[in-house]
Amino acid sequence: MLKRAVTGTLLTLATLCAPADARAAALDTRFFASDAKGDEFPPAYVLRMDGALGGTDVVTFHEHGLLLDLFDDGSARLFGELILGEGPDLIGSVWDLDVHWDSAGATQAEQFFHLASGTLRSRAEPENDLFDLVHRGHDGVLGVGVFPDRKCLTTGMQAPCMGFAAWLAWEHFVNGEVVHSWASQGRTSDFIMEVLPIPEPAAGLLLGAALLSLAAVGGWQRVLRA
Repeated sequence: MLKRAVTGTLLTLATLCAPADARAAALDTRFFASDAKGDEFPPAYVLRMDGALGGTDVVTFHEHGLLLDLFDDGSARLFGELILGEGPDLIGSVWDLDVHWDSAGATQAEQFFHLASGTLRSRAEPENDLFDLVHRGHDGVLGVGVFPDRKCLTTGMQAPCMGFAAWLAWEHFVNGEVVHSWASQGRTSDFIMEVLPIPEPAAGLLLGAALLSLAAVGGWQRVLRA
């Protein structure tokens, strides 16, 4: 067991020190993501999927611990908890979001992405009540950049405010069967949020954890030898 712990720690250190082209994409920037004001009613949300729970009802989700990761190969991941804020039922229910994007180019002010895969799962029934989130044509290209002329809801500060927005399509699965879809509902479906960078680099945290792990192993060795 001790040998296994040392081996795992050394592998972590080797991964951190390996050349960029010899390992998977590394985390470049991590952001907190929060509700932003949309162009239509309701005034603020992270994710809107009208008709997703049946009929033509407005359906919105609000962040409840949401992170956006940008990687050094240009890809991105948005993941965390959402709370259903408006809809025909299940108000206040918790949902788990996990969406991955591939790079679709960049400018000096923005990065763009193509939605590769995504799910939104009910915390109560993760395997039986979920949404499959997919790219929605050219409109699905997502931008992470600056809102030049608006005030941030998160900080209350005046512009510029960093933002994140994308259109999407979806299918709602209940017990393995599609019960609603964006194609059949044809309603508003989009992400819109404000993002604030988290200053502490993930690589530093990993390296620190690896060194602490090594120190802990050394401590246990001294205890075992005593």
